[in-house]
Amino acid sequence: TIIKRREEHLYVAVWFYIATWITVAVLHIVRNLEIPTSGLHSYGIFLGLQCSEGYSYRSQKHRYSEFGISSTNQEISHLAQQVMTEVFRKKPQLHIRLPETNQKAKLVLLTTRISSKKAYQQLEQEVPEILQKARFKRVPNKVKTGSYTLKRAFIQGFFLGDGYVDQERTGFTTSSRLLADDLQQLLLQ
Repeated sequence: TIIKRREEHLYVAVWFYIATWITVAVLHIVRNLEIPTSGLHSYGIFLGLQCSEGYSYRSQKHRYSEFGISSTNQEISHLAQQVMTEVFRKKPQLHIRLPETNQKAKLVLLTTRISSKKAYQQLEQEVPEILQKARFKRVPNKVKTGSYTLKRAFIQGFFLGDGYVDQERTGFTTSSRLLADDLQQLLLQ
């Protein structure tokens, strides 16, 4: 040894041990810190519902745009109304189609929709993947690169619409192979 240490080995080891515990505690607290993100949560739920149960329509000729979420489940319809109001700051319209008006229908179909060029353009700029026909829908890039809260809310919204749980399995249905691949990647993160 060229230079003799003034501190004893035990003293250095104790400080190193304490510093390690403090670092682990701080990392644990910071990583699990939940920031209030109700707006982000609503946005994620909306995107998931729109991706699973949603439709969009735009007519350049008539200068008309609308998007909406259709479901026979009243809880999903109520949730769609709530998140669409929070996300777009506009009360959506509710259209009710009774089974008597369609021979094939056995349940009431509830459609929650917003007719707004401005809101449609907002979706077109931020998340164009969900405005596609069902076979071509994808998880929006904004969700893929978004926060854990946004990803979780998207998955919750999607599974409310097209997910299922039975005695042996949990899964989802979709007509879009690309959407299925995207969801698988999202679930593995």
